[in-house]
Amino acid sequence: MKRPKPSPAKGSYTESDFLAEGAYADSILRTALGDHEGSIAALRRSLECKPTYAPAILSLGSVEYQLGKRAEGQALFRSLLSLPKDTPDLCEIIDEAGSFLIQIGAWPELAGDRQMAVFRVVGDAVQDSLGIESTEKPGVPPKRPHQRP
Repeated sequence: MKRPKPSPAKGSYTESDFLAEGAYADSILRTALGDHEGSIAALRRSLECKPTYAPAILSLGSVEYQLGKRAEGQALFRSLLSLPKDTPDLCEIIDEAGSFLIQIGAWPELAGDRQMAVFRVVGDAVQDSLGIESTEKPGVPPKRPHQRP
């Protein structure tokens, strides 16, 4: 993920921005070293420093889903949608969240949730760009080209 740019409204980084980025970088290092618990703790520290730090929200939301904590992951992803429009790289981060939800087949739990439908729209756009056909049956995740019937 790219390093976020300063918000145009602020023009420079604050101490909380610096601390949030540092903790986020620590989480990436710890993941690379296989220290998953340390990585999760670093992501939580990042969000303690700056609760609106979108890269950490995306990463922790993904981790929560992977740990089976779907409600927590969904709440984090949902919080991305209420961030200010000038949040650095927000569209890219929301796109990455949509791609993640495609990969894990989370469509059934998104059905009927208007706010989470944004991720479904993003996911459908990604599928279209990859030439993946979506099923018309509600609650059935789309098949990937590598999946067998």
